[in-house]
Amino acid sequence: MATCAACLALAARAGVSPHAAVLRRAESLYGRVEVLDGADTRYLLVNGTAQSAMETATGLSESEYDRAIEWTLALRPGAKKVLALGLGAGLLPTALERAGLTVDAVEIDPEIVRAARDFFGYAPKGQVLIGDARAALETGTGRWDLMVLDAFGSESPPSHLFTAEAFARMRESMVPGGVLAVNLVTALDGPAGAPWRATYKTLSRAFPRVRAFAAAPPINGLANVLFFASTGPLEAPASAAPPSARDAAAGMLSRELTPTPAEHDEAPAMTDDHAPLDSLLAATAVRWRSQIQRNISEVLLR
Repeated sequence: MATCAACLALAARAGVSPHAAVLRRAESLYGRVEVLDGADTRYLLVNGTAQSAMETATGLSESEYDRAIEWTLALRPGAKKVLALGLGAGLLPTALERAGLTVDAVEIDPEIVRAARDFFGYAPKGQVLIGDARAALETGTGRWDLMVLDAFGSESPPSHLFTAEAFARMRESMVPGGVLAVNLVTALDGPAGAPWRATYKTLSRAFPRVRAFAAAPPINGLANVLFFASTGPLEAPASAAPPSARDAAAGMLSRELTPTPAEHDEAPAMTDDHAPLDSLLAATAVRWRSQIQRNISEVLLR
């Protein structure tokens, strides 16, 4: 599964030039994986939905989300080992390894791993496992300081990774006091905000401390919501984040999300027996895909 760092930024743009170069187009068991080169940006698309965007001049992610999530390093400054559930273009793992950590990754689609290595400079110190993230957690024996869940098939994450049982297994796969960071693209308000409130409640079943933030201001009503969950404290100033991430972390910390008591009561706690994330995200997914495909339709039809 890919990550979803770039999708909202692409949805907001006037469009990718129809003359953008298609560097790779491959079919996998999980869909079509494409790499596009625009004027200044390289994109990874999965099933027509942009998952990552890299500044070609610097090799850095264009996503505010990728920078904001580095606040995790401020929460646990002694962290050494990270597990990424979902790889995408590998931009966040690469940034974390530049900061001195070792990042292992689990990615179900080998074509995404090939694209990350061939076109986005992904050359990890850590290990890469091709397989399902939940299965890897159930059979693995590793213990990580930090974990990042950012897995998307196209518009929606795999629902079996967003259950109380899955989150409990993630907690067990970290050292005591480890931090889990979770990314979800969703609306924030009203009935359309049900996905983030359900995720918040479900995380709270597995972790005693949970915080949620909009990584950046909403774009066309949608936002990357970042959750941080731990058995330990979740307090650190933005100034403690890596220098390149401090502005993004400060902005994120100003947009904290907390369900009201009524919203918390109404939100479903997702379990292996009842995991309605796909249905909760249905309206969001349609809006998101239509926004992106308006901007890149000419390229996709080539």
